Amino acid sequence: MKLFVQWATRKARGWTEIDSSEWLVLAKKPLPVGGEKIDNKPGWLNDVCVQGMCSGTADHVAIEEIGDAICLTLWNDDPEDYKPGEYFARVLTFHPLRPDPELGGAVNTHIESVIYAGWERYEELEARNLADT
Repeated sequence: MKLFVQWATRKARGWTEIDSSEWLVLAKKPLPVGGEKIDNKPGWLNDVCVQGMCSGTADHVAIEEIGDAICLTLWNDDPEDYKPGEYFARVLTFHPLRPDPELGGAVNTHIESVIYAGWERYEELEARNLADT
């Protein structure tokens, strides 16, 4: 399945189209430890976009092919930014585009979403009525 990546580079660049099968061979840089300068070489992700849905920022991003669908997993657990109770992950499964009977047969997305959250994050989601949606 096609997706787009946007690299974190010194000079802002557009999106790069890739096939999900290429995910494991994308350029990678070591995790930053502090003091690194951002250059114009790929290796750190800024964003990922699948079927028009952008992931936003996350500490970690993974793409997995599951049959004809792809699973985009995003998780945040950086101890400098989050306490253990605030850790969270979102798993989005994108199925191939298909006709939607509720839209008169127009082509539409079919996305499943599961959120895993530490207890503090869960309480925050629950207060906003997002915990069990």
